[in-house]
Amino acid sequence: MKKTKLVIALLLASCLIQSSALNAQPDNRSQQPNDPTQIRTEKVSRYVPPSLPHRGVPRGRRKGTASRITLRSCPLKVLNLTALVPEIEKDKPWGLTFVEHPTFWFFIPALPEKVRSAEFVLQDAKDRDVYRTELGLPATSGIISIDLPNSPQYSLEIDKSYRWTFKIFCDPQQPRYYVTVEGIVKRVAKNESNVNSAWYDILTDLANRRLAAPEDIQLRDRWTQLMRQIDLEALAQTPLLNCCGQN
Repeated sequence: MKKTKLVIALLLASCLIQSSALNAQPDNRSQQPNDPTQIRTEKVSRYVPPSLPHRGVPRGRRKGTASRITLRSCPLKVLNLTALVPEIEKDKPWGLTFVEHPTFWFFIPALPEKVRSAEFVLQDAKDRDVYRTELGLPATSGIISIDLPNSPQYSLEIDKSYRWTFKIFCDPQQPRYYVTVEGIVKRVAKNESNVNSAWYDILTDLANRRLAAPEDIQLRDRWTQLMRQIDLEALAQTPLLNCCGQN
């Protein structure tokens, strides 16, 4: 009996020693280098607008605009089309990203059936298409996203700026009649000084987390704060839509 108790005691001691040794070992996963493009909004206390480049930024529009001739064929509410992007200066929608394939977000008003055809275009500094896609819009108003496909030919290069344009066509038979928003995205390398300035990445991470947990009050509050920072608080309660089919 004494021998049995001694064996059991030795086995228990051995298990404790092994357990302590395992706990003392470093977690190799935690030592893996962080994804240099990853943004988690819980680690971003506040969006910090970056300084504009010395050469300035081309003009754009984050609120829907159209020619006078176009407005004859368009419902006025199409002009509520809005790009979710900061205006660092008036009529200069501009933001940074760390990733090769960012996501773009837009508010879409409720539209009649014939006014649900749209196009998204991304061009480089020489006006060459990087990506162009057509998509159908939902019947209800809300915030939609457009992903840059995860493929090498659509990758953004570091330290280069690209112009995006989003159009809603007022008449499928008359493609020259449209309402548009346009702005600039610039990809930069991530560093300690700009981690809070990558607008497209901060917005996308928070939006995706809200889509995954729509009842999370903290996420809703953070979203409201983020919209308030770029003077789009009026859209803070607008639903995020799982949309749209890109061609």
